[in-house]
Amino acid sequence: LQSFAKRCLQVAQNSLAMSFAWALFFAARWEMSRRSEIFGPATAISSRVVLALAISFVAFLATRLLDCIIDLKSTGQYADEALGSIILALGVLVGFCWEQSFDGGVEVIAARTAHPKSTQVGLAVFVVVLLLPAWRRYVLHTVIKLGKDRQKRKAGEGNARQSREISRRNY
Repeated sequence: LQSFAKRCLQVAQNSLAMSFAWALFFAARWEMSRRSEIFGPATAISSRVVLALAISFVAFLATRLLDCIIDLKSTGQYADEALGSIILALGVLVGFCWEQSFDGGVEVIAARTAHPKSTQVGLAVFVVVLLLPAWRRYVLHTVIKLGKDRQKRKAGEGNARQSREISRRNY
């Protein structure tokens, strides 16, 4: 029951992190539309790319800062987990921005053809065929490796904790 409650809290925390990412995305897009004389309309491809670049840069800086804070000895496990959720939300935010940029590009390209819907499907299939092998080879492989490393580290911490408990009982 305790692991179920912990899992529910983790799901809620991640859901709130995703909501945070969406809110930041739309706040940045709204701010950009307020400055349309500089960037053009917020729905223009150039505005979408500028927004994605700006958010990517800010998210990179924020992620580096939060990662340095996580590495501090003074932060506890719960603070580290919360900061990790914020880093995850920033990653999702960057993904949202670039997805919007590419989606706008596909719409513009498809609109210039005789069959826009077929062109959109064709471009989607092309992107999947192009990117899926690279994602499987590099990103998925790295995520699996990091997950295994994390499990080993947790198992090592659990063994160390058990050893300390046993040594305390013996004295």
